[in-house]
Amino acid sequence: MKETPRPSLTQNPQFRIEDDDPARPRFWDEKYESREALFGTAPNAFVRAAASRIPQGARVAEVGAGEARNLLYLARERDADVTAVDFAEEGLRAARRRAEAAGISLETTAADARAWRPERPFDVVLVTFLHLLPEARAESYRRLQEALVPGGLLLAEWFSEAHADKTRFAEIGPPGAERMISANELRKHFPRAGIEQLDERERDLDEGPILKGHAAVLRFAWRRPIS
Repeated sequence: MKETPRPSLTQNPQFRIEDDDPARPRFWDEKYESREALFGTAPNAFVRAAASRIPQGARVAEVGAGEARNLLYLARERDADVTAVDFAEEGLRAARRRAEAAGISLETTAADARAWRPERPFDVVLVTFLHLLPEARAESYRRLQEALVPGGLLLAEWFSEAHADKTRFAEIGPPGAERMISANELRKHFPRAGIEQLDERERDLDEGPILKGHAAVLRFAWRRPIS
């Protein structure tokens, strides 16, 4: 099991970090320290449903991987070569423990999603419920595209803007509506020719103790053009 040390994070004043903000690594370290299987052990429902799109033996990275539930699933089901990227050291430690217990080879990279740049691109990149502030998202979208080989696939699920209506949806997810994602935002930042799926839906989440309840989500599959 290979561990890549944390690079220096980009010190950019546009990235607001507060003591109780999920942009702070310690915020997540404390959560992973206090509770095991924070997001459960089963894979994200969209990742599971889309697994057949992933070639056998593909190189797969997940940004904001946490305890790597999605990657361990794909290693078992698709024989994927998996890399977990996260800035929360405690999440990555838990991921390595899970991988070792399952007999799965997992590479971990300690990096901020807003600054991550892999040494070589991946066949597939996953993002599930990683909610950055608006001023950081355009750069993150660009980096996600660059992290893919030509023809590579991005699979992502976020809380949509509709989830801000707490009269209809559970009190789970990002702390503010500004972190939620719209379909128009994705159309703006990703070349439309590569969009294979972009749909908003309501669903009942059951993905660990902090992602449980009725939610409005946005599912996105985008393929990097070959030329």
